[in-house]
Amino acid sequence: MRAPLLALCLAAPLTALAQSVPETPGRMEAAWRAAFDIQGDMLTPAQHVELAALAWHIVAGDLCEDIAVDQEKFAAALGAMKHGDGDDTTEEERRFFRDFVLINLGVAVGIMLAEHADDVPATCEEAHETMKEEGAEHLFVASE
Repeated sequence: MRAPLLALCLAAPLTALAQSVPETPGRMEAAWRAAFDIQGDMLTPAQHVELAALAWHIVAGDLCEDIAVDQEKFAAALGAMKHGDGDDTTEEERRFFRDFVLINLGVAVGIMLAEHADDVPATCEEAHETMKEEGAEHLFVASE
């Protein structure tokens, strides 16, 4: 996933979470491009990539039987996405941005499913490798 996203967001400094997402062939590059176009400038380039990283974690957590998403870490990562500098926005603008992010997270999850659901073993292997990387930031926990 990282390769097409990087091509679309070259100016975006990747967060540690976004860097944890494995590269996959860009078969859904057109879908990512369309999603980014729809999202427009409501999200920064870095936020586009961060949203995709959150979506990858959701998809891997759903597809892999022995992996789950740490809900507290996920909520913190999602909650860290702010519109503007956050200080000069109204409560209505903050609610609109939160709703916008949630809707577009759903779009990103759909694209991630299209990219990864046809090869669950490879997706789970990628997630396990991410969990094993020393110092890697990820949102996974082993499920019971």
